[in-house]
Amino acid sequence: MSFSSKVKTELAGQISRRRHCQLAQFAALFAFAGQIHAEPGAPAKVSIRSDNRLVAQTSAALLFRLFGYRCPADWAEGPYSITVYQPETAMTILQALKLTDGNGRLTPPAGLVHPLLIQQDCCQRSFLKGAFLAAGSISDPSKSYHFEIVCTEQEKARQLMELLDAQQFTLTPRLIVRKNHYVVYIKEGEQISTLLGMLDAPVALMEFENARILRGIANQVNRTNNCDVANMKKTITASSRQRDDILYIQRTIGLNSLPDNLRELAVLRLEQTDTPLQQLGEQLSPPIGKSGVNHRLRKISQIAQDLREGKSF
Repeated sequence: MSFSSKVKTELAGQISRRRHCQLAQFAALFAFAGQIHAEPGAPAKVSIRSDNRLVAQTSAALLFRLFGYRCPADWAEGPYSITVYQPETAMTILQALKLTDGNGRLTPPAGLVHPLLIQQDCCQRSFLKGAFLAAGSISDPSKSYHFEIVCTEQEKARQLMELLDAQQFTLTPRLIVRKNHYVVYIKEGEQISTLLGMLDAPVALMEFENARILRGIANQVNRTNNCDVANMKKTITASSRQRDDILYIQRTIGLNSLPDNLRELAVLRLEQTDTPLQQLGEQLSPPIGKSGVNHRLRKISQIAQDLREGKSF
């Protein structure tokens, strides 16, 4: 089972006891998977259709709790469809979702849901829970951090972004267009962790955090190894350059032309090409530190450079 499926399974098993939160969650499911069938002269019907069995099962549970409507339970294979044929029940559902005016005429909201249904923080959380269940996905945290909800219209995506960007959630969603759909997404691991906690998915949150810790350790190990490799390459390059400079001086004017302190270090460096500077300094007479060795090597390199440029030493 994918991590996204695990999250949805956990969320599907949680329905608030508060009616207003139940209605907010059902409004999200209907916004993403619901349809209104209204033909001239015929009573309106409502349905929910999804390829995800969890969406159908959660919708059926909410329909029963909110409106006392018991759906035929056949979840053998998808796509899964629930249809409310009873005109009175269908109209009650539409009125509860604030999709009709006082005269019973359909008045769909500009975005996903009527603002009155998600006024309270708890209702906003329930709505987001339903939205993710119906149209969301989240990547395996051991591989990448990516949370998204797909909307069919830009205005719906805009309302969803405003909801995620609300002050109490402190999230910063982004929007991209993918195959004529508007995708609201979050890629920061810390924010996705916050979101899972907000959606009341503690099991998924713990798995996500464990994966983040392991990834952090792996990244730290990689950074350390890369740093060690880079330092090693840098040391090898510097040592090779120092050896070339010393050999050039030896071929042109001879090492005996160098001052005693530089000649001693030059001979030692030729004998011990890979020895760290600290250890080289300890073998000199008198011993000197790493900075002193580095200072003398720079002098040797400068002498070699002057000789290459034809300058007198």
